[in-house]
Amino acid sequence: MYLTSLVLIITLSIIHIGLISRNDVIKLKRISLTWSIISLIYFTLVLLFCSDSSCFQYSTHVNWFTNNPSNMFWGGIPFCIDGLSIFLLGLSILLTPLCLLVSWSTIDKFVKEFIISLFLILLILVGVFTSLDILVFYILFEATLIPMFLLIGVWGSREEKVKAALYFFFYTLIGSLLMLLSIFKLYSLTGTTCYNNLSLITIPTHLQFWFFIAFSISFGVKVPMVPVHIWLPQAHVEAPLAGSVLLAGILLKLGGYGFIRFIFPLFPIASNYFSPLLVLISLVAIIYGGLTTCRQSDMKRLIAYSSVAHMGLVTLAVFTHSVEGVFACLIMMLAHGLISSGLFISSGFIYSRHHSRIIKYFRGLTLTMP
Repeated sequence: MYLTSLVLIITLSIIHIGLISRNDVIKLKRISLTWSIISLIYFTLVLLFCSDSSCFQYSTHVNWFTNNPSNMFWGGIPFCIDGLSIFLLGLSILLTPLCLLVSWSTIDKFVKEFIISLFLILLILVGVFTSLDILVFYILFEATLIPMFLLIGVWGSREEKVKAALYFFFYTLIGSLLMLLSIFKLYSLTGTTCYNNLSLITIPTHLQFWFFIAFSISFGVKVPMVPVHIWLPQAHVEAPLAGSVLLAGILLKLGGYGFIRFIFPLFPIASNYFSPLLVLISLVAIIYGGLTTCRQSDMKRLIAYSSVAHMGLVTLAVFTHSVEGVFACLIMMLAHGLISSGLFISSGFIYSRHHSRIIKYFRGLTLTMP
């Protein structure tokens, strides 16, 4: 009921915004901000009444493909909230009104479409973080590309915004194709794509290796891990402020969430086997990201490369294969979501006043005046 109500609130907000004239910009902004705050308040109330149980809560069954809803996990598509998804879901809802506020005076074209894109991303993220069907998860996982592609390509701030949007779209889409093929193979082997059912099935070891590689590439591109991080700095530099906030604040977390939610429970043998390699890659990402950050002159590019290092810490914590590591990973994702969003907002404020993101211009008068 609670999860259905949250989806209903976001859906009604999209419909309401869609019915408002695109010429009434002030009304569009006020109504959208009101709806986003309503969603945040509702989720806060749900969080307060959330029990201490580690089990899935607020289960919602979407009975699309069968007329037998008696069994939640065999009869249709389950959506649930647990201790992993609830905080990332809350972060998504929190960042939406912030994106609207930071775009209040900077977005002046296609405002209605811009706001709808933000709410569509939020609606998709609710599905991503609550879906217990890996095929539905994949569809929603990839669906985030469409509104994000529009945010970068239409409302980007520089001349190469379309190139950056295409680079972001195809780089992440192609990286996820192996995951789709693996899901089809899993279904042919087990007859189900439900997480709860798959976690009870022992997958042959040799197939676990191939599934692990396919899923890891898909989630690794999304994190992003080195060396598949090339799309991130370009996307951040060209994206509007709200796009950068969403991309760094929550969309990068989809990769870390996927590692914890699906890879470890479904492919435990392969996870243990490949963990040393992934730990090494994570360490390289931390060092490389840190050193590259020190060489940047553009504020957005600097924050983007720092995100590579920070997300390297996330994957390093994940592949320790310990309860403490998973807990540290969750804390790091939440912290990075808030800190990186704040850094991008700060850089946006500086750019709005001085129309430059070059760091050396803000180091005092000695560099710019005789």
